[in-house]
Amino acid sequence: MIALNQRQLKALVHYEPKTGNFIWLKRDIRPNYRRFDLAWNTRYASKIAGCVRHAGRELSYIKIRINKKNYQAHRLVFLYMTGEFPSCGIDHKDADGLNNRWNNLRKANQSQNLANRRINYNNTSGFKGVHFNKRDKCYQAYIGIKGKLKHLGSYNTADAAHASYMIAAKKYFGNFSRSR
Repeated sequence: MIALNQRQLKALVHYEPKTGNFIWLKRDIRPNYRRFDLAWNTRYASKIAGCVRHAGRELSYIKIRINKKNYQAHRLVFLYMTGEFPSCGIDHKDADGLNNRWNNLRKANQSQNLANRRINYNNTSGFKGVHFNKRDKCYQAYIGIKGKLKHLGSYNTADAAHASYMIAAKKYFGNFSRSR
């Protein structure tokens, strides 16, 4: 199968950078496939392309099926806008996988992408990177760096532990760090 390129993509869909939506374009009606193409145009042309794909408890992305292959919409945005698929991952700045506006997307490695995650659904402290240790009765700060968990210290308050986490997050991840 030939890899999808920018020219082929632009012949099938139109991307709106301000909304982040792909819109199906009308297909040319070919003599041999007249009934199929006419039905396709009636059903899909000028409508938003893709559907929501859930990837875990909190993550959702938009997938678009082209030539019998599923693509993540945020990866198609990079192909549409730059002419090539990104060699690394894509990060949604606002951590919303459904927001595919061009100004909300950026190239990121796995570590940067994980740094920009929202707080876990099962977090009980209310702060990212903070855990309450019941045995020692203190708050502990941790940060994940290159697949390893680093202990940042123990604190009397969750705020103090979170402040420690944020300093480390800015140091290691810069603009990719997220407080909540």
